[in-house]
Order: sequence, then structure tokens, then C-alpha cells
Amino acid sequence: ANDGTDTDGDGICDASDPDDDNDGVLDGDDTAPLDPSVCQDLDGDGCDDCSATSNTDFSAGNNFDPANDGTDTDGDGICDASDPDDDNDGVVDGSDADPLDPSICQDLDGDGCDDCSATSNTDFSAGNNFD
Repeated sequence: ANDGTDTDGDGICDASDPDDDNDGVLDGDDTAPLDPSVCQDLDGDGCDDCSATSNTDFSAGNNFDPANDGTDTDGDGICDASDPDDDNDGVVDGSDADPLDPSICQDLDGDGCDDCSATSNTDFSAGNNFD
């Protein structure tokens, strides 16, 4: 009854359990084999494949889901947590006035018109200024 630590409570002691945290990723491939909310970044998008799954009850196990590992606002395959331009408007998030809206980015020329008002980062798209 007491044959060693059983991190995930599945009845198999960690010494014999191939997936100690029961997140769906074998310990040898798991970035954090004792943390069910962290596993690996198999798709290389910069977000952990167990961090944003629909199954947030990590005790239930099988949280590995590379296709659902974080919000991807612009649909470019890179989750927002590691995407330098979340709305794909051509302006990096740190300089973007609204990093999640592709029609708003910045006003570099200071004319009061957003340079991305036509969803591309060119000053010509800011609109006419007849006055």
C-alpha cells in the first residue's frame, strides 16, 4: 500500500509509471514530468502544449493538445504568448496601440489618423486629410 510516491494518484508508483503527472506525455519527453499543466512544445510555437487545453482539471489527465495550446488571435499558427504581432498588422505588439485589432496599430506621422485604418501598416491607408 505504501510502495513509493504516486504523483498523479493513478495507483502506479512514480518509479514504474511512464507518465507520473498523467498529462498524456511520457516522462522522458515531458518538460516537467511532475507538473500536469506543463508538458512540452511539440509544435514549436512557443506555448506549452498542455497549458491551455479545454481540460483544465489537470488531475483528470491527458491534457496534451498541441492544436489547443493558447489563443492565436491572428490565426498564424503562433500562439499569442510567443507571437510578436498578435493581430498580424505589421506592427509588433509593444508598439501597437491595440495589439489585438488589425485595423488599429499606431500613428507614426502624428496626423491623428491611425496608420493601419485600412488593415495594413502603410501611412497611405490612414485616409485623406483634406484640411
